[in-house]
Amino acid sequence: MISFPNCKINLGLNILRKNNDGYHDLETIFFPINIRDILEIIPAISNTSKLSATGFPIPDSTNNLCLKAYRMLREDF
Repeated sequence: MISFPNCKINLGLNILRKNNDGYHDLETIFFPINIRDILEIIPAISNTSKLSATGFPIPDSTNNLCLKAYRMLREDF
């Protein structure tokens, strides 16, 4: 599956509180821009996940939010 998610600029970010699960409640303002990312999801042969990217390097991809969301969904589905 290939998707083209919208890009945005974060104009303001206020961290309201940290939750017990380690995530934060946020208050933010986004400004959409006319640029899109390219996201391709390929079914895995095994029960593993892998993230690869081109362009700017992603620091510490093991803690990437996309991978975290995938792992959480994998537990339930």
